[in-house]
Amino acid sequence: MSLLELLNRFLKYIDSSPELAFAKNTIKRVFVFLIIALSAVGLNSIVELLKVRGVRSWITGALSGAEFILVVADVLWFIKPLLLEIVETTKAIFRGAPVILTIGVSLAFVAWVLSSPAALSLFTSIVGVMVQFTGIAQK
Repeated sequence: MSLLELLNRFLKYIDSSPELAFAKNTIKRVFVFLIIALSAVGLNSIVELLKVRGVRSWITGALSGAEFILVVADVLWFIKPLLLEIVETTKAIFRGAPVILTIGVSLAFVAWVLSSPAALSLFTSIVGVMVQFTGIAQK
């Protein structure tokens, strides 16, 4: 069996498992998020350099605005699929519950995780354990 065939079988295995597919998509999104965020950091460095050189304030202001828009778009692009995944999972947990309850629980959970480094660390640990013991090890 060639290396290419092994790689194709591995990718099919990843796509067949919802947990691994979610992990794969999240890892891809993290890398894209970092590339765009680093672009915003580079733009900020350019703005600071232009300010030191005495470039007109409307130019640096426009570039700062572009930097802000870039960061906001990047964060929204990254967070949206995660929120949708959380809503879908919560719907599965609260079958038959009103949609507003599902959305409220999902948003409260996201706010809790994002508001505390300890909560984020705990959430990451729980997800790691869940991924490890939800049948991936059995396959």
